[in-house]
Amino acid sequence: MIVGLAQCSHPQKYIVFPRGCYRCIVVGSSETALSRRRQALEQVDSELSSGNERAALSLVKDLQGKAGGLRCFGAARQVPQRLYTLDELKLNGINAASLLSPTDATLGSIERNLQIAGVSGGVVAWRALDLSSQQLFYISLGLLFLWTLDLVSFNGGIGSLVLDTIGHTFSQRYHNRVVQHEAGHFLVAYLVGILPRGYTLSSLEALQKEGSLNIQAGSAFVDFEFLEEVNAGKVSATMLNRFSCIALAGVATEYLLYGYAEGGLDDISKLDGLVKSLGFTQKKADSQVRWSVLNTILLLRRHEVARSKLAEAMSKGESVGSCVQWVLVCHGMVTLTVVVSFLCGHSPIFKGTPIGWIHYFLTFGAWDYLLRFVEFVFGSKGTDAVLSVEGFCCDRPNPLLQIIYLVILGSTYFITVKSSFVYIPGYYIGEVHKYMSFGAVMIGVLLFLLTSFCDPGTVNAKNVSQYVSAYPYDDIIYSEKECPTCKIPKPARSKHCSICNRCVARFDHHCGWMNNCIGEKNTKYFMAFLLWHFLLCLYGAVAIGFILAGRWLVGTYNTQILLLVFFALISLLLAGFFAYHLNLCLTNTTTNEKFKWREYTSLQKKISEAKASAAALKAGMSNTELERPAMSKWRGLWRRSEAKAESIVAKRNMYDKGNFRNISEIVFPLSSRQAFLKPYHKSE
Repeated sequence: MIVGLAQCSHPQKYIVFPRGCYRCIVVGSSETALSRRRQALEQVDSELSSGNERAALSLVKDLQGKAGGLRCFGAARQVPQRLYTLDELKLNGINAASLLSPTDATLGSIERNLQIAGVSGGVVAWRALDLSSQQLFYISLGLLFLWTLDLVSFNGGIGSLVLDTIGHTFSQRYHNRVVQHEAGHFLVAYLVGILPRGYTLSSLEALQKEGSLNIQAGSAFVDFEFLEEVNAGKVSATMLNRFSCIALAGVATEYLLYGYAEGGLDDISKLDGLVKSLGFTQKKADSQVRWSVLNTILLLRRHEVARSKLAEAMSKGESVGSCVQWVLVCHGMVTLTVVVSFLCGHSPIFKGTPIGWIHYFLTFGAWDYLLRFVEFVFGSKGTDAVLSVEGFCCDRPNPLLQIIYLVILGSTYFITVKSSFVYIPGYYIGEVHKYMSFGAVMIGVLLFLLTSFCDPGTVNAKNVSQYVSAYPYDDIIYSEKECPTCKIPKPARSKHCSICNRCVARFDHHCGWMNNCIGEKNTKYFMAFLLWHFLLCLYGAVAIGFILAGRWLVGTYNTQILLLVFFALISLLLAGFFAYHLNLCLTNTTTNEKFKWREYTSLQKKISEAKASAAALKAGMSNTELERPAMSKWRGLWRRSEAKAESIVAKRNMYDKGNFRNISEIVFPLSSRQAFLKPYHKSE
């Protein structure tokens, strides 16, 4: 239930504010570390304790977008607002009738059992104590007076206190429902930008904190802006949307977890009363409620882990600040899981695990499901349209990834300047780094432009003789033949790129980020690009580390720490990619040839196994004697699985001429040397 914004109940009607609710916002940080977030939220807590909600909300809003601010606060992605039909809700797995018709079966059952027990106890006492009818009448009259007194004076607070206490004591199911209900209110309010003020989970807890019988369990929020609009008789669409989602968050949470709701009937009644007071027609009211139901359900589904951890923290009585911290921690854990799954999920050790499933979904499944959905909704024309967009983005030259690279580079540098340059010069870092960083970024952009727009080594009728002379055929993975597309002789080590529609000498791969092939003439720029960006990210990580260390800000400034982790991760990825291509350069092999040699060795292995099987069968051995024991996935991960294949490549790769000559061939391409500038004749 919620107070002020909706005075929703589970099934009660009011909320209290526990003091000190923001003082444990930073979980796991060092006791001696100066935490800006902790200090800011302690100040928020102080303002709330003194009843100055405006100042508290102003502080929180001031923290948004700044180091130490609250991530995700008011940053919920919401569905477009329009009139949704009941069938559309059902397609999203929502039965509006079940969700919007809560029945408090647990407390109702407890109340009926107490009534039965009371009547039975009265009968037993009457028989055991031999009470007269007059005495029984006076006792009944006294009980009726107490019940009326509670109903009139305390709004039924004593009865609700008794029922709620019995429910929490003897029904773990009821207790869990209340916790999950309030966690839903709390989380959705935080996501839509309403500051939580406190929470209680039982009537007894509310009585202990406030000393009043008519205050019961629920969640409180800083809602003066909403109340001002209500009093003015004009509620904005944004505020109404927030109110609607928060009001329905409790019943939506119960519906998602249990398939139906018990608490929250008063929440729905308050929402219904509000839309009627605003003069909404029935159609407009239905539109508002249906949109709120769909939006709230989707928010809760997207943040299921955060809601679960939040409920766990609330059940332990942790402060509001601690609960907010759980939202942030879960957000980070989900992000880490997705990144690890995307980068490492293809490994054999993750086969059949959630990491492997997420990797498949991210790399193949999501696209497949999208195509199926588009075909189901729009038919074959919709699928053709999506595939045409895919063809434009992936199968044709286009600057999309180049633009994305420039946006990432520019936005990262801008965020770094805005958040970190204010601390330069510092104790460990000088002012010169402001200018060095800009120069380093510009060099990175220059290498990007050189790699993107330099000719990779296009083979055509005019220069084909140079490339044929420069790269002889090895008659293993390359043999003399003609390119069926270009209708010219196909030099060894070249490949026809289907995206660029041209033959490229010493073809390595087509790089979407460069919108260009990586070949003989621009491999040196590509290697310089990888090396420089690795050093650039490493430089950024070290520089920000010095900034944090110099100001004792470790564990405090989220923006700087986020940049530090980002630079460190990207530098590791670039280091691995650069090391892979450096190894190719040192052995004078390309990525294309790597796959060709893998296919060659695989074919040779199959031929050898076939010969061995034929020889074994000829010798009279059974098939079971030929079977090999299965290898552990872990052993397969760490073994040198490609050692044999690499030895074959090293022995038979006629293009490997030693590290020095191989590197010089990258820097000074063979086709540009005078020794190879001679005409080519097919008879040669």
